[in-house]
Amino acid sequence: MKFKDYLEKINTFAEDHPEAMDYDVIYASDNEGNDYYRVSNGPCTGYYEEYEFFFEEEIDNAVCIN
Repeated sequence: MKFKDYLEKINTFAEDHPEAMDYDVIYASDNEGNDYYRVSNGPCTGYYEEYEFFFEEEIDNAVCIN
């Protein structure tokens, strides 16, 4: 998913569920929902390739959301 698509989904969700603006933000540790944790960091950019993420300012290609 591209970041612009993610933002569109988040904005649409916020418009459809304004009560959620005061909810905690959580994430699942995997696609089966085995664990859930609070989001603790803001987004950052870096380089992503083959399931690894590196903080390389000059070759950014991804936004990490947690």
